[in-house]
Amino acid sequence: SSQRALLLDSTLAQPHVALGLSRWLAYDWKGAASEMQTAIQRDPRDVEARLQYARVLYGSHRFDEALKQLRTAHEIDPASAPILSHLVSVYYLMGRMDSAVVEAGRALETDSTNITTLIWAAAVYTRSNRFAEARSILAHVPDRTFSKGFQLAKAGDLEGARQLLHAMEARRPAE
Repeated sequence: SSQRALLLDSTLAQPHVALGLSRWLAYDWKGAASEMQTAIQRDPRDVEARLQYARVLYGSHRFDEALKQLRTAHEIDPASAPILSHLVSVYYLMGRMDSAVVEAGRALETDSTNITTLIWAAAVYTRSNRFAEARSILAHVPDRTFSKGFQLAKAGDLEGARQLLHAMEARRPAE
């Protein structure tokens, strides 16, 4: 457990990331932010700590601070598709679509199979009225992904959205 890891070595960053995530999932946003800040203090080069802290920040609409964390994480690990994907999400949420499109392209070039990359890139291209590109990306998104049907409909593929809806309705409920 995270608590046990901290008892063994209180200088570790990762147990604070785990505690931060658990507090975030419990809707303790301040506690989550505090744990992520502690993780970053313990190891300023911990990319996961910066990524998760950025998620807490942009979930709290603190977009500029989230961008700062993501940019620092990107400097440490420039090939990380999750970092690039979350840069896309922050720019999208800020309404900075030009930057979101640029980062979506970089994220897709880095890892065109990353689900987070695919979902955010499709959302960005749809919002930017680049519907053909959005539909092309959505072809690679698993059908069970929560936003795929909505994104298909927004990108103009009403038949694809209907087919996905019918397939979902035909599935047996999980037991």
